[in-house]
Amino acid sequence: MYAAVLFSVLIVAASAVGEEPEKCCSDPYYTFIAEIVATELKEGALLTELIQQPGAYDSIDKKIGLKYNVHISNGTQEAFRLIADYNEGKAYVIYKEEEETKCDIYTFSYGFPYNCVPEDSKFAGSVTIGDRAIRANNWYHNDQSSPSEDVHTVYTIEEEECVDVSSFQRTFDPETGDEISLVRSTYSDFSLGICHPDDWFKVPEECQAGRAKMVEGIPKKYAGLRGPGGKRLFQ
Repeated sequence: MYAAVLFSVLIVAASAVGEEPEKCCSDPYYTFIAEIVATELKEGALLTELIQQPGAYDSIDKKIGLKYNVHISNGTQEAFRLIADYNEGKAYVIYKEEEETKCDIYTFSYGFPYNCVPEDSKFAGSVTIGDRAIRANNWYHNDQSSPSEDVHTVYTIEEEECVDVSSFQRTFDPETGDEISLVRSTYSDFSLGICHPDDWFKVPEECQAGRAKMVEGIPKKYAGLRGPGGKRLFQ
């Protein structure tokens, strides 16, 4: 039901719905900045998170590096780095605690989240953006792979080079139909190549054996993290 309603709205709103273009994948390695506004129901409270997320994406070495700066509507703030190495199956979370740098290591067995337009997404029209008339395509995708989430996403992708422009996502409880989260992401400062890979992917000494906490599996706190294009990092 939600898919039909949301897709109908997109078709009406799209500036031009013509022949469906080919689905694409992003360049294999690049850096970017994501600005995210997320409103979610957590433990009975409605919270809004403002997130600045610089990142690096490398689909050749299968690594993603992200730096999170989170401001939450309840007044709390959080900052941490994430290095996800899909060859090793390890996620390194580096953070400060009482001025001391600490590292937690989580093991996982998920595949690399290639930043591609999902194969089962539907074309929802093209738009032009800004004075230079950048042309972008809208793609609608409904993800029902989780029994507890019905996720509807619109990806806006620059047409010529398949660069992320924005994503808009609504998540519903499939049993009750209640909306449980709303996430809007915009992307900027796209730069092809990774000039200083150590800044993103070098594991610090705090993550060495004997100093870091090793945990099997991705905890709930990080399970929903999203990377380039709004794709889940761990699924």
